[in-house]
Amino acid sequence: MLKVLQNYSRHTLTLFIVLNLADFCTTASIISMGGKEVMPVARGFIDNYGLIGLFFHKFIIAYAVAYLCRDFTKRFWFVLNSLFSAIVTWNTLQLCIFVYDLTKGIPL
Repeated sequence: MLKVLQNYSRHTLTLFIVLNLADFCTTASIISMGGKEVMPVARGFIDNYGLIGLFFHKFIIAYAVAYLCRDFTKRFWFVLNSLFSAIVTWNTLQLCIFVYDLTKGIPL
């Protein structure tokens, strides 16, 4: 995979991979706490194959995007990584809300 993506700086590609893993982890955590996937295709993978299906769906999509966009500009990658950062931030916020709701009735 790195040979195909050799035009990218390692930092950009590393950030893209880390953000996709963070997206999977936060989404899987939300789903395991009773939340739902809002993307119809990803939801279909979850319904048919569980969280393993979601992992492979996100992996295949991330690889396909990286491969198809391999010659795009640094600005494109900045925007793409910024969008994924926003998604991970949103998922993290949702996860915090789930945890807060679970612990609301527990005295500290």
